[in-house]
Amino acid sequence: PGCPRRRLQGGNCFQHGGGKRCWMPGCNKLQFHNAKCGIRGEPRICTHPDCSYFAVGSNDKCFGHGGGKKCSEPDCTKRAAARGGKCYEHGGGRRCSYPGCKKRPVLSNKCATHDGARICTHPDCPHKAVSNGKCFTHGECQRCSEPGSTKRAHV
Repeated sequence: PGCPRRRLQGGNCFQHGGGKRCWMPGCNKLQFHNAKCGIRGEPRICTHPDCSYFAVGSNDKCFGHGGGKKCSEPDCTKRAAARGGKCYEHGGGRRCSYPGCKKRPVLSNKCATHDGARICTHPDCPHKAVSNGKCFTHGECQRCSEPGSTKRAHV
């Protein structure tokens, strides 16, 4: 309470005990992939005061505070995609493999429009699957705990 940093799992920022911790005995660092941390794989935290986003690039800053690569197009301030050194709008990154489509792929090198997204397995349902092959309506997604709400919970 009162801390301006971003809350992680558990309701607190990383400095106040939020987030999952490393599985190694005696290690209290945040875990990242496969419960690893620190030298074992945890990303660095931005060194800007009161920022708890992960650092990108080599200067220990998050993208918002100057970390990572920016688009190489003049006057563009967006983040460069992994391929091409440019942001998505200026031609960086991957594209859907469907001929003529310029959208981003989401699955199997295709965009959601061209069957890159999974469809709900419930009979006659055209909606996209969000969990275990089911859409929000037919699946077992967590729902908002507010009385009367029909929205999905973001956890």
